[in-house]
Amino acid sequence: MVKKQRDFLRLRHAKQYDEGSRKNPFFFKAPPRRWLIGIASTLIFLGLFTGIIALSYAPWFRIQSVEIVGATTLSTNDLKTFFSQTLEAHHRPLLAHDNAYLVQRNVIEDAYIDHFGLEYASVTQSGKHFTVTIKERVMNITLRNKEKTVFLNLDGSYLRDATTEESRAIDIRLDPSIAQPDETIIALQPDMPIILNNGNDAATSLPKTSTEHILDFQKALQIRSIHVKTFSIEGSTALWTRIQSDQPYDLLCDLEKDVEKQMSALQTLLSTPGFVTPTEYIDLRFGAYVYMK
Repeated sequence: MVKKQRDFLRLRHAKQYDEGSRKNPFFFKAPPRRWLIGIASTLIFLGLFTGIIALSYAPWFRIQSVEIVGATTLSTNDLKTFFSQTLEAHHRPLLAHDNAYLVQRNVIEDAYIDHFGLEYASVTQSGKHFTVTIKERVMNITLRNKEKTVFLNLDGSYLRDATTEESRAIDIRLDPSIAQPDETIIALQPDMPIILNNGNDAATSLPKTSTEHILDFQKALQIRSIHVKTFSIEGSTALWTRIQSDQPYDLLCDLEKDVEKQMSALQTLLSTPGFVTPTEYIDLRFGAYVYMK
């Protein structure tokens, strides 16, 4: 009993000298080993973290150039500026926003499509060089009658008259041979449908159904590698259209009937063994009965 009481008092007094009121502030006691490991780990982590941040700003990792491919009506300078703005808006905190190896390309592509209303955008990387390839979406339609040329919305409603420069550019698209040497031609939207109204009316709009079918015909023919030049109609309410393309024949189509059925009939005809390409037209207006000349 005496021994236990003696040991208790000794430990109690020792504790007062080590940690309590009797502790000598001039005596240093080494911290436990686990403290040293924790401090060392923290310092190493902070060193690595700081090093990574500093390395991201190194000049040999920064973006050197951005190239824009496929722009027609959109300004390449605006597209390049938007690339930088998107990097700044979506970069990782503390790291350099223009580090070529930290660029989130899918984020850049989605931002381009949403901001400019593009059909698609693709960002490719070669080291510190980036290429942005875009395809502009058709945003309006050209309608030309005997009096003037106008632009329509995608639902066929009137948008505005074409300017003199735009009308000239449409003339040259219809007949490239009339372009003068060194003539400055205003850019038009790629693949913009051009509708020629050969009727006597001066209408500046088209029925919504007819307009939608014209757009569907153009897209379906593009898929089949047929480039459309013009759609000819005989009046704004005409049910039929004559499609001129880069093929040696025109296509006669019905604007009221199903587009895919007419395109399927065309595909069946073109893939028929022994098919002889006509020189005037292929008539798709009458369902299963396809005529050509």
